[in-house]
Amino acid sequence: KLIRDIGVTRGDVGHYAGILGSSYYAVHILTIFHWSQLSNHIGRKPVILTALLAIVISIFLFGLSKTFLGLVVSRIVCGAFDPSDAVVKSMPVDITDATNLSESACSRLLACLPHADTCVGPG
Repeated sequence: KLIRDIGVTRGDVGHYAGILGSSYYAVHILTIFHWSQLSNHIGRKPVILTALLAIVISIFLFGLSKTFLGLVVSRIVCGAFDPSDAVVKSMPVDITDATNLSESACSRLLACLPHADTCVGPG
């Protein structure tokens, strides 16, 4: 419905929805390693807070977009500034040591988190 509302014809909706959906992941895969290295140098919290601010701005701009190009650019910005996959998964290693890493609640919770979103929202 979003793609149709910005003026894309009925036959091309799937094509443009695919471009919109894949633009996030295409940029995300190119930038995730850089975010991981940056978090090792300056710390996890500054990286997560910077990314959170950029993602909030990106989602706000996505909601205000009236053209397809605006939608794609906001998704690209969101994908470029989302280091949560690598950075958050490395945080339990930082807060535990070798003696309690396997028994920690963090490691068990971290194994469940990627699947929690399908229980809460649409899959």
